[in-house]
Amino acid sequence: MLFQQTAGRFAPPPPVSGVGPGALADPAMFIDQLAEAGIDATVETETLGFDFDDFSSAWEVLAGVTTAALDARRREEAKAAVQTAMWPNGAGPRHFRNVTQFIVGRRKG
Repeated sequence: MLFQQTAGRFAPPPPVSGVGPGALADPAMFIDQLAEAGIDATVETETLGFDFDDFSSAWEVLAGVTTAALDARRREEAKAAVQTAMWPNGAGPRHFRNVTQFIVGRRKG
């Protein structure tokens, strides 16, 4: 999330408020809404990992959507901010861990 949050500071607000990385970090309200709609749901959590050989590869994969609407100067500012925050010792390999929540539900009845 740090990657997306750092790059996102340079982007315009999302078209829908409250949508973005971490929006469902606490899925309790969504689970309640599903229950009100007649769906029994649970949350299953899995930690996944992935690797990038260098900063450029990570930027190419992770920043596309977040920075797509930025002009070139602003995109470079976002890129520099992410590199400073997450690659302070150079642009070498990096391992990412992502806690993923799977919401599994079934219609009641």
